[in-house]
Formats: sequence, C-alpha cells, structure tokens
Amino acid sequence: MKRTLVCSIAFLLVGFALGTLYASRLNQASTMARSVVVLPTTAPLPTSGSLHTGTAAANVSPAVQAFDHTDNAQLLRQATVVLDAVQNHDYAALSAMVHPEKGVTFTPYSTVDAEHDLCFTAAQIAAAESDPNTYMWGTTTAKAPITLSIPDYFAQYVFNSDYTQASQVGIDMLLGTGNALENVSAAYPGARFVEFYSPGTNSVKSGYDWSSLKLVFEAQGNEWYLIGMIHSEWTT
Repeated sequence: MKRTLVCSIAFLLVGFALGTLYASRLNQASTMARSVVVLPTTAPLPTSGSLHTGTAAANVSPAVQAFDHTDNAQLLRQATVVLDAVQNHDYAALSAMVHPEKGVTFTPYSTVDAEHDLCFTAAQIAAAESDPNTYMWGTTTAKAPITLSIPDYFAQYVFNSDYTQASQVGIDMLLGTGNALENVSAAYPGARFVEFYSPGTNSVKSGYDWSSLKLVFEAQGNEWYLIGMIHSEWTT
C-alpha cells in the first residue's frame, strides 16, 4: 500500500510539473503573439522603442527566406538600411536604394504635393555632396522659401533628429500628426511606408516639438526601393 501511495504522489508531482511548464509555454506564446519583434540586420532599433503596424501590414517574421510584399521584417530592414545611410551621409549607399525609374520625392511638411515636391534620381543622390546647386524645396509654415543644397536639406528636413533612436516606429501607420494634411497613402497608392517618430521633449512646448520621418517604398522585382521621404512636425 505504501508503494502505491508513493507512486501516486510521484505521478501527481510529475503531472503538476508538466502542467506548470505547459502553462508557461502558453503564456510565452501569448506574449509573443501580442508583441511585434523585428531584428534588423543593420542600424538596430532601440530596445525601448515601440513598433506599431497598420491594418494593411502582416505580422513580422525574423527569418525571411523569400521576398514577400506583406512581410514587415523585410520592409523594416530596408528602412533601417536607408536610415543608416542617411545618418552616415553615405549618399552612394542611399542612391542604391532609390527607385531606378521613379527616383525619390522629398516632402518638407507632411503633405505630399506631386506637382511641386522635388524628385531626384539615384544618380543625383549619389552626387549630392559634390552638387554645388541649391534647390527650392517648397516653403516653410511662415511661407518663406526653403532654398538649400541637398546635404543642407537632409540636415534640416530628413535627419533633423536622430531617428535611429526613435522611440516609436510605425509600419503603414501614422504616429505623428499635426494640422497639416497627412496624405501619404493617397499620394503613393500601392506603396508602403515606415515612420520613425521622435516625441517632443521640451516641457515648455508641451510636446509640440515632436518630429517624424516617413520612408516610402515601392516593390520592384525582389527589392523595396525608396520613392519618398516625408518630414513631419507640428504646424499651426
């Protein structure tokens, strides 16, 4: 009888241990399903940041075998490679990711204007540092002309903040909005975008000193190519 009792207790202990392990695995799986985790191969995103996805985007997969237009991991990887090139002023590397036919269009304040926003070819981006010209990119919110060289424009309206440390990253989803019309989806039908968002840090400005950079991509062949760079900030 003692032997039977010992066996029964051992069976219960084993069952309890397996049940605890199974519950732990279920909880882990549930947590992973709620979280979006991407491990880009370059320019890693900050571990403290948040990743958001819009309804058009599929769940990300860290291991990517083939090109998939709906795979967030591939899209985010390309966006971080672009961001890395911009941060390092590597216009040659950046030009390799510019759409070979459509070029890349620059929007200084949220609202894409296909008629007036400047568009540059990959060759023009590659030669940006040696380009002596200044260009009229649009107007400021005070209606003053934005006349800058390509590198100076990048400093003020592309990498105006260290977006490699952006606290939030959105995929096909707007994070920073002000009074300006946000028309990225209408302006680039069929394209996808990644938004790097830096929240406001100046308490005097009550958070209105936020800014963001949207990188817009279009698929061609087995690659995502950059077709738009949109700077956003609070406008009155």
